[in-house]
Amino acid sequence: MSKITLKFDLDFDFRLVAITCPMRDYRVVHFINGCLDLGFVRVALDEEHRLELGSKGATLVFSKFKYYDPELDMEYYLLANKGYEGGYLVPEMKGTDYFFLVKNAFDEELLNKQIDYMKKIPHIIAVAKIDPYKLKSKENLLF
Repeated sequence: MSKITLKFDLDFDFRLVAITCPMRDYRVVHFINGCLDLGFVRVALDEEHRLELGSKGATLVFSKFKYYDPELDMEYYLLANKGYEGGYLVPEMKGTDYFFLVKNAFDEELLNKQIDYMKKIPHIIAVAKIDPYKLKSKENLLF
């Protein structure tokens, strides 16, 4: 009997920005909302980002904030890198506290301006674009 192998590539159709900041998530969102004129809101508890750990049988839960811009048809998300009960969304980036993720139609110049504005927020230590294809645990960012 012949064996059929199915191969598929995941599509990471979003832009990713890593943010290092010691502030709590709601304070980071408050500053980003004011600085970028966005309207992030926390998603409901049952919609927070969940990551199933198959080998350990545990589920890690990460805070998630969302904003949809109807004019540009873009979805913005702010995800915590550290889970409520410990563990990391992207373990190879333990120094990163949050991920700013942008989906759908996109303007690269707009993102660069947003990054520049975020760098001016008090207590934000670093803001940098990340290529999701270079991350070992990139699948954890899909939802």
